[in-house]
Amino acid sequence: MQTVYFPVGKTATSRPSQNTSTQRMIVHEAKLSCIINLMTVQRSEFRVSVETQSLVETRYHAQTGRIRKAKRVGCTNTTNMEMHINFVAVLVAVVACFLLGALWFTVLFGRAWAREMHMDPNDPPPKGTMMKGMIFMVIGNFFFAFVLAHNIAAWSFVPGIDPNAPIPNILMSALFTWLGFYFPIELGATVWERHSWKLFAINSGYHICMLLVASSVLTLMK
Repeated sequence: MQTVYFPVGKTATSRPSQNTSTQRMIVHEAKLSCIINLMTVQRSEFRVSVETQSLVETRYHAQTGRIRKAKRVGCTNTTNMEMHINFVAVLVAVVACFLLGALWFTVLFGRAWAREMHMDPNDPPPKGTMMKGMIFMVIGNFFFAFVLAHNIAAWSFVPGIDPNAPIPNILMSALFTWLGFYFPIELGATVWERHSWKLFAINSGYHICMLLVASSVLTLMK
């Protein structure tokens, strides 16, 4: 029979104790690893949330930048936030609208307009009356182009308006202005002053064309 000798200070029951300690150490290491991973994930999520919030704030400020610019209109020139009006474009629009009116109410629809206004197409007004009408027409066209230029400049501060898309801006400025300011007056004159619908069509067509011409000049030259 072979005799088994145990080292001094060690018993047969020490092996289960070592196994238990090793298992505890493994469990603690696993818990520590889980805690570290959880902290890493939370730190990453916090970083992503901060970056997302920063991106959202950047987009918000970019979208509302024009509104802040609009609120600063009237400040000093050093702010570069003033509403810019090109007076050369205003004068060009005045001349263009004057030529359009002269062409519209003479060659194109002059005789039809005179009949609808109960005037004799073959009896032109005196030269003094004609010159007075032209002078007042130029003055009216100047105020019209001046106010429309401010209206178009104000549209550029609206969020969502693309300044690099002139055609939609021209159509929107002209048609909205006609629909809100010209159409109700012309409709009321037709109904209450008993103007004919033919006269309504002539005047409405002239005002729409005038708005389109002026809006094109003021938008492309601003």
